[in-house]
Amino acid sequence: MSIHEALRKSGDQVSPARDDRVSPARDDSVRKGEHTLRVDWPACKAHGVCAEILPEVVSLDQWGFPIVSGAVTDDVLEMARAAVKACPTLALRLIQPPRRP
Repeated sequence: MSIHEALRKSGDQVSPARDDRVSPARDDSVRKGEHTLRVDWPACKAHGVCAEILPEVVSLDQWGFPIVSGAVTDDVLEMARAAVKACPTLALRLIQPPRRP
């Protein structure tokens, strides 16, 4: 399945993963205003679509599972949203930075 087919197939049905089943990005250098990409490990089946769409932030381990290397900056935010929507198992979640009063 191509990336374009995956994007069309996913539509707008993005279901947030349960917080207790989601692991944070491995990089603790998230700066103010940056989004965080999280992986729902039990739901992930190592299709690798996220790494195809967002190689700036996601790489794959030797088994094809995603490795999130850092925060999602503004320049790749739209691609991160596309990766979340394209995930065949809805195993990705984009977390917004906390709002400051």
